[in-house]
Amino acid sequence: MKKIMKILSVIIVIILVCILFYVFTYNTNDHQTNRVIDFVSLSVETPFSTALLSFYDNGVISYFAHAPEYGIDNHTDSSNISQSQYQELIESLENNDFWTLDDSVNDSLQNTTLYTITVGFVPSSNSPGTDAGSDSVQCNTACSNEFMTIINKMKELWGKEVLEI
Repeated sequence: MKKIMKILSVIIVIILVCILFYVFTYNTNDHQTNRVIDFVSLSVETPFSTALLSFYDNGVISYFAHAPEYGIDNHTDSSNISQSQYQELIESLENNDFWTLDDSVNDSLQNTTLYTITVGFVPSSNSPGTDAGSDSVQCNTACSNEFMTIINKMKELWGKEVLEI
């Protein structure tokens, strides 16, 4: 009887360890394993202008700019990139630890540029019960190198100026 109890105790411990491993692994990789990145956008807001640059998983890039005081009223543009170029953007997010970046916003500063990177995702076919959603990171002071590297990759893929007056 004692031998059976010891065996059951060992089995229970093994099961608990497996459950804990699964729970921690599932939660930390949730954005990578259970969701597909649907779009990545960059918003640039200044006191005089607003620009939005969005990259979609089908390769479409859309651009919107607005600076009425400078005669730019709802300017739109679009372009396309290849799947491999879109993948470069996704890799830039991952290589620069987008998912762990923190906001760097100082609300007391005026007349600064506010950058926002937003990543939208939809459930993967492997986990249809996962909700769609998005993650955003903002910066207007002391933007990290990782944050700026992602912005620079977006601007590089766009290949045109992003309005910032």
